[in-house]
Amino acid sequence: MAEHNSETTVNTPSNRNNKKITLIVLVSVLVVAIVATAIALIVKADFSPSIKQVGAYTLSISKGKATITKYSGTDKELEIADKIDGKKVVGIGAGAFKDNKTLNTVIIRSTADNFTIDSEAFYNVSNLNEITLPDGVKAIPDHAFSGCAALTTVTMGNNVKSIGAYAFSECTRLQKLYISESSGGNGRQSGVYDITLPLSLESIDSYAFYKAITTVSSTVQCSGNLKSIGNNAFDGASWLTNFDFTGNACALESIGDSAFYGCSRMRFTTRSVPSNPVVTLGAAYNVLLRALDQETLTSIGSRAFQDCNYSSSKVTLQIKESLESIGDYAFQNCISVQNIEFLASNPTLGTGAFYNCSSLKKVSYKSSTSSDTEQFETSKETSLHPDVTSIPSLLFYGCDELDGFIIGSQIKTIGNGAFAGCKNSGAVTIYGAEEDSSGNMIGENFALYNLGKYYKLSSTTYAEYSHYFLTNTDMDNLTIYAYIGDFDNESYTIRGDRSTLGKFSYVDGRVKTIADYAFGNAEYNSIIIKESVTTLGASVFNGCKVNDFIVYFMSSNSDYYRTMTAGNMSAQFLSGIEDDVELCIMLPQGISMEILESVDEYLGNRAEITYWWSTPY
Repeated sequence: MAEHNSETTVNTPSNRNNKKITLIVLVSVLVVAIVATAIALIVKADFSPSIKQVGAYTLSISKGKATITKYSGTDKELEIADKIDGKKVVGIGAGAFKDNKTLNTVIIRSTADNFTIDSEAFYNVSNLNEITLPDGVKAIPDHAFSGCAALTTVTMGNNVKSIGAYAFSECTRLQKLYISESSGGNGRQSGVYDITLPLSLESIDSYAFYKAITTVSSTVQCSGNLKSIGNNAFDGASWLTNFDFTGNACALESIGDSAFYGCSRMRFTTRSVPSNPVVTLGAAYNVLLRALDQETLTSIGSRAFQDCNYSSSKVTLQIKESLESIGDYAFQNCISVQNIEFLASNPTLGTGAFYNCSSLKKVSYKSSTSSDTEQFETSKETSLHPDVTSIPSLLFYGCDELDGFIIGSQIKTIGNGAFAGCKNSGAVTIYGAEEDSSGNMIGENFALYNLGKYYKLSSTTYAEYSHYFLTNTDMDNLTIYAYIGDFDNESYTIRGDRSTLGKFSYVDGRVKTIADYAFGNAEYNSIIIKESVTTLGASVFNGCKVNDFIVYFMSSNSDYYRTMTAGNMSAQFLSGIEDDVELCIMLPQGISMEILESVDEYLGNRAEITYWWSTPY
């Protein structure tokens, strides 16, 4: 009989239990999956915004709260309620009111603790005249009101910490910014300042008020919490007259490039603010002067105050150790700056930092005499920190009234044009210089080359004046860094000799090089360049604005002009002369027409090129 090899499964209690466990596990997994799916759907429903149209508003609704993402109405006066369709309004979305042409007045009534406004929310709302923002706004975003050319009045709360890039740019008629009474401000009651910035404000970003405040005089008050003013923040705000801190606090650390560029009516004054029925502020401090005094400011950007040329008030800039840098042309054309005191400080100074500060008289370095108190003693050896070895180019260019600047013995190099255009004959002195038999003051690294006297007719008598070249110390191979003096088209080389009127003839045979900008702001009619001069820099007569200006070259050697046009004379030799000046370059009669044409072409056809027939003078 054959064997039966098949196996038989016996349904034992153990097997039955295993099946039950497996079934329970499967059911549990299914329940968890169902619950998870349900939760996900609930979460999605709760957190994923839904879009709803309610009248003229397009709303984004999330967690039962509404953000206005689009307004399509035609109202002139719009009041946005605290709730729309039963949903609390908590924000204005990006571009929600962008390019609206009808709105004139907007009031947002939201009581949300954190009300958000997204970028370009009211961009180019061309007829918007007034807007009231809720106290819950913490930030004004980039381009929020950019291009709102009719906007004159804004009300906001004290909780705003930042004003974004271009936020109010080209709001040309902006003249009032109020802080709501509900947030601790004075509301629309008559205050001391036209524009009051929020107490919480810490930063004003780049171009925030670019070309705003251009039609009506406005004063600005900010609190001591402000830390940074960005690049071009108030660039072109031509009717901004004051930007002041009130109170004792100050946190300002940086003023960006071109921050107040072109604020031509801005005052650099510390003043007593009159009380009024609403508020008494006591003393108000110009933003710059206060930050310098409190030693919070570390950097002043390039062109930060360029063309802030309001002239009725004169100030002293006291620069302390906290300030690390003053950028290129930071104070160009600031005629309010009368004195600069470096109080034991050595900030990096940019090119032309004080360019054309025509009222600047005194620059001094003062060393600390006490570590416990702010006591300083004016140095008699240098006007800059003793560690400064180089004076930047154009630093004091055009500072007409500069007097007694001390070039210390530590100064090894002077940048091009650093003292060009300084008209006061006593503009600079050289520490340790000794006078030679010709009246030249020769120091360790630099000299003042005595040009003798020139004369000006005053009533019926001739007044006598001194003038100098700032040069190197090799009296037989002079490099002219700057002309220091005020010889002009009403000056005589020889007393009473009208043939010398306005004719500058002081470049003698010792001069070998005329550096860039050396005769900046020239106001005489003509100048002689002798054959000894073998190198001519760029922009030598920068700023010249006389009606007619002649440069006489004296060399009769054609090779001289070939060398000059090969690079010894800068192709920019005549650059910087005002466009309406009639320019003429005159060469001796014997020079060929080919040379004349090559000089003309080399200088970019900027001047008439012709011959002189007899010795000019």
